[in-house]
Amino acid sequence: MFEGRPVTADDVTKLADLESREVLLAKLAGAMKASMSKAAATFQAPLAQAARLAQALADKRVAEGGASAPAADDAAVAEA
Repeated sequence: MFEGRPVTADDVTKLADLESREVLLAKLAGAMKASMSKAAATFQAPLAQAARLAQALADKRVAEGGASAPAADDAAVAEA
């Protein structure tokens, strides 16, 4: 008897096949960590893309004008 009802052989087999509490908690923690890591990567992706874009523009300036990119950036900041 379990919670007022008879336990069948199938019920016992299902309970026996369950993994331990520690294993189930570890799986839950792993799933939660994976979800958080995915979210963090999603939030960081636009920043990384903006940084790559800025570097590409700086490289293009250097290639076209021959001036160093940091000097051009410093001049733009001084004007603002």
